[in-house]
Amino acid sequence: MMTQLQYDNEMINIFKSEVRAQELSIQNYETLQSFKFCESLPISTLMLQSCENIRFGRVPSNITKLIINQCNLLNIYGIQHMNLKYLDLNVNLIHDTDCLGQILSLNELSLQANCISDISPLSTLTNLQSLSLLGNKVNNIQPLSFLINLERLNLSRNEVEDLSPLRSLVSLIDVNLSFNKIWNIDPLQKLNVQKLVLSNNKIVDINSLSENLREVYLRSNQIVHVKPLASMTQIQYLDIAVNPIVDDQSLDEHQYRQNFYVDYIFTPSTKQVFRIKLYATNSRQVKVADEHKKPTSQNS
Repeated sequence: MMTQLQYDNEMINIFKSEVRAQELSIQNYETLQSFKFCESLPISTLMLQSCENIRFGRVPSNITKLIINQCNLLNIYGIQHMNLKYLDLNVNLIHDTDCLGQILSLNELSLQANCISDISPLSTLTNLQSLSLLGNKVNNIQPLSFLINLERLNLSRNEVEDLSPLRSLVSLIDVNLSFNKIWNIDPLQKLNVQKLVLSNNKIVDINSLSENLREVYLRSNQIVHVKPLASMTQIQYLDIAVNPIVDDQSLDEHQYRQNFYVDYIFTPSTKQVFRIKLYATNSRQVKVADEHKKPTSQNS
């Protein structure tokens, strides 16, 4: 039976003969010893798995897209010397981001499921258009205020409370802030965000939601009044399930609009009413339901 190293070497031989190759996937770090040949091929993407203690000096200089997932990677020293545009280091053990702040060429950076709490070094990455820090320990997002070209931001499942640093990010169009400790969303009011995910926070007041929003996810907050939604004519998808809403009639303004979908559960303080309304047209089958019954549980 062929070993993983033999398999990877065989794949390298194939890539040597296939000059049109754009991607190379390696599952054994020892294979990197043979990487010099890559610099003469049009390989721009390198994917590594099950590789620990990587020496980034061995990675070909022509690699602009690097993906290293699930490698128990802790030390990323040396990566700052690479000319990367896309970097995915999801599911590792990274704490220190100092080296990343020196890769000024980065356009997209994904650091999901690591152990990061300090993102100060990332403030220099002003060319970033996409950043994902899902599943870390970030509380202070002040360094993000310098990333003026950022369009997509994912801070889901962190410890964020203060959104003030996002006021200056006028290029943002897609933001995920779910599963944090957010209660004040005023800093987002004047942004041009089209998709906003704020599920599972502590939000009560939604008066400052931007009228430019097209998709809004507010599930599992503490929202009582939804009147501000009545004037938001650009919304196409709205999820406000699991909130103690008491003025759901405000949503009726949207009932007959095209391309609009609503998903919510109305559970007043009495916990005696369970109501679901789904409005949809065009690509979705129209369904309107209004049911009154005792819920089986508080979050039914």
